[in-house]
Amino acid sequence: LVGGAPDSGFNGAEQVVPGATVLFSGFLVGNLGFGVFREHGWNTWERLRASRLGTAELLSGKAITPILSLMLQLVVMFGAGALLFDLHVEGPVVGVVAVAAALVLMEVALGFMLLSLCRSVLQLNAATNIGAMVLGGIGGAVTPIDTLPGWAQAIAPFTPAYWAMQGFTDVII
Repeated sequence: LVGGAPDSGFNGAEQVVPGATVLFSGFLVGNLGFGVFREHGWNTWERLRASRLGTAELLSGKAITPILSLMLQLVVMFGAGALLFDLHVEGPVVGVVAVAAALVLMEVALGFMLLSLCRSVLQLNAATNIGAMVLGGIGGAVTPIDTLPGWAQAIAPFTPAYWAMQGFTDVII
């Protein structure tokens, strides 16, 4: 999507709104890990592990805040896009919700993965910031895929941002 003809009904919001949403959601990946590192810093993680909570319950509890934050961000971004940039969704709104839910679950899963790989909050912060920019850029969140160089177009389908953008674009247009 580079833009439509003047009478096509597309105004660029179809790229910008989901693109900004996907890009900014990448920056929230670290929130899950930041909470766990904070628990270690406050010396409360061992108490949580010693409580009656099972591992699944503890991890689910840690995932709730990032899930709610991402859902709120998606609502605000799409709401602002509709109000400020005249974004029109041609497909069913439930399709946008389904893509958004998949994006939220992917970002939380990515957060858990990075948490398992990073040994410090600084590593996690660097990985999330660099990852959001690189994956978002190559995945089409910053600019449409067809405007990227050939090598970037070839690897774009290997990024989660590509599939989120593809899903949002398919539903919106």
